Amino acid sequence: MVHRFDPKRAPRVFVLPAAAVIVIGGSILLLALEQVLIGVIALAISAWISYHLVRFTVYQFRSQVQTSDDELVCITSMGAETGMPWSAVSHAGSYATERSGVYLFVYNEGEDELLSIPPYYTDREQLDSRIRDNVHQFLELSGASPDDLGEALKPHLDA
Repeated sequence: MVHRFDPKRAPRVFVLPAAAVIVIGGSILLLALEQVLIGVIALAISAWISYHLVRFTVYQFRSQVQTSDDELVCITSMGAETGMPWSAVSHAGSYATERSGVYLFVYNEGEDELLSIPPYYTDREQLDSRIRDNVHQFLELSGASPDDLGEALKPHLDA
């Protein structure tokens, strides 16, 4: 099953394209009010920045999580594809954060590979269920931010 990025669950994704428009608008205003050379340089720099902001947003919309009988595959917001066979998953669960919602995660201890899935994907309940059905134990962890997931998982790992 394919779980796609859902912008209704992450409305702040629209901030980056808005910032791109503001940056371009500011550089056009600078072009009109200041010297042409300074304005052209500012426009070139802002066009480069805006391109990357919009590109990241497009990749965010393309990101997805795919599940099959054999594996879980994540296509990230940077376009990278990472897969993990269910047989390699040593730990899995949910990770509740104070501000960012509940993430799902799978971990392969043998390869030291951690995939975290933010709460921005469609059919979240089915994804949760699919992970639970394919692991031996489903952990429920919590922490201050998504960056703390690794630390929260450490006590559950084999030493």
